[in-house]
Amino acid sequence: EALPIKEAGITITLSLEEALRRVKIVHPDIQLQELAVLKAQEELRLAKRAFLPDIEADYIASSAAGGFGLVLAASRLLKPVFFLKNLLLEKKIRKILLSREEVIKEIKRLDTEEGVNEIFISLLIQERLYERLEKVRTLEEKRFRLKRAGFREKMFPREEFLKARLHLDEIRTKTKEAGILFSKIRFSFCNLLEIPNNRSLKLVPPDI
Repeated sequence: EALPIKEAGITITLSLEEALRRVKIVHPDIQLQELAVLKAQEELRLAKRAFLPDIEADYIASSAAGGFGLVLAASRLLKPVFFLKNLLLEKKIRKILLSREEVIKEIKRLDTEEGVNEIFISLLIQERLYERLEKVRTLEEKRFRLKRAGFREKMFPREEFLKARLHLDEIRTKTKEAGILFSKIRFSFCNLLEIPNNRSLKLVPPDI
């Protein structure tokens, strides 16, 4: 079950530390690798148990069967020795496989954490950039309206008016592009952490 997210009304507040803890639980690659490690641990446990003879069962069999039973018990006790080479090889292989799965788990954890760090910081930066451009766009639109009014009153030449309009168009284009990129990064971030994309999201900047 995923960790709860801090919510205030319809706004989700999330720090980098909370994002890192959450991704370890909800990310499918990490979950699958956890299962792979558990499977390898169980296989190693079974391989170790193969060294141990069933002494209690053999003792009962020997008591019930007399001398023949004692021979039977001895043969069963010697069975692990007879297959010792194969058992040692099996145990070694299982240890290697377990180590491999644990290394893969650690690599996936580090890769995932690095990805969360990068997308978290990118989202913060892009959000600030988009907000800044929105403010600039609003300011430039006010300036342009003044320029347009002045041009109509013949207070400014046509060239200056056209220059102001071109500048405003450039600001609008940059703001639109920043908004699109911000939306894409935000969608990827929400999808990675399984957060509803239609919810308002507030990221807490990490302490530096």
